[in-house]
Amino acid sequence: MGYGGNKGAVAISFSVFRRRVVIVSSHFAAHQEKVEARNADYAKIVRHLHFHNVPTDKPQQQQQYEASDVIVAGGNYISSSNTSSPARALQQQQTSIQGFIAKQQTAQQQNICQEFATDPAAAGAAAMYGSSPARSSGGRYAAASASPAAATADAAAAEDDWGAGMRDAELLVWVGDFNYRVDCPDGFVPDRSDPEKNPVSDQLYWFVHKKISAQRYLDLLSGDQCSRETSQGRIFHGLAEGPVTFMPTYKFEKGRESNKLQPFYDQGEKKRVPAWTDRIFFRGSGPQRSALQANPVEQPADIRVHLPQPQDYNSLMEVNDSDHKPVTAMLSVQLPYCQQQQLRSSSMDRLWQVANSSSSSSTSSDISPSGSASLLV
Repeated sequence: MGYGGNKGAVAISFSVFRRRVVIVSSHFAAHQEKVEARNADYAKIVRHLHFHNVPTDKPQQQQQYEASDVIVAGGNYISSSNTSSPARALQQQQTSIQGFIAKQQTAQQQNICQEFATDPAAAGAAAMYGSSPARSSGGRYAAASASPAAATADAAAAEDDWGAGMRDAELLVWVGDFNYRVDCPDGFVPDRSDPEKNPVSDQLYWFVHKKISAQRYLDLLSGDQCSRETSQGRIFHGLAEGPVTFMPTYKFEKGRESNKLQPFYDQGEKKRVPAWTDRIFFRGSGPQRSALQANPVEQPADIRVHLPQPQDYNSLMEVNDSDHKPVTAMLSVQLPYCQQQQLRSSSMDRLWQVANSSSSSSTSSDISPSGSASLLV
């Protein structure tokens, strides 16, 4: 509508049985080589996205940023404050992002599949990207931890940098065009003898198309930037994604009827490499250990969520209104809720006991058995 750019995030927060649910929609930086920029988009959003009715309890730098009343996080922002300087807010925003980038070695700089790689002898440095990323049995890209308990601890530590807007959500669903591409799948060996007439990017484009034509598109997950960055702990800390079993969701010929048997991927001059740019991540009250299994019950009030079966995470190939295919996830949510009348009665009983100086050990349970619901995103 002219108020912000098309990169960043918007979010909605609402209450279900007094439990806070947050749904975030994002659009990260585009282009094949912009992995670092996409990771920076992620870091900026988790730190700075907030809601006006949620108190902040973060360091001074974060509070100063929020004083600018930013309500859209990402590549562009909207400031509704008359007293704060947009330039100052932007400077603080850039400072935090630069600190994130300075600590991170971008995968693209180490990847032999990039056209600007000048030393073929550096192949060994990229060997870590030559095999499929580690994945758990539930389909979640597993963090580099020795045990589920360690993975949970790592995710909790990573969330220390999260702002209250997303950190305090009891159910978080994050959807979007995250724009992560396919860059070095297993079996792709570029020919660098004539980079001008036969650029590496063109070779990758045709390699990917051949895999798709042979219905072997899942082989390309070995070069999926999103799974690689997630498995190395750089993005989506504590969140889970279902197993990817569908075709790459980008880039199609807009308006042309496509389906799984006839996927009309765009073959324009820019030669955009097909990729799984569109994804859905989620978690309940704590770091999600598996996409296909709810977390064990640790607290009676915890919200637990999972995909009932792998095919509940899928794409809609028959939708042709965009050059992307939409992705859906049917989530099963177990939502304990407070029995308000029982809570009031228990409170009144206790107050009466105190007033009469009587001691009693009788208590009432404030949490009902879990109710179950389905959430389609």
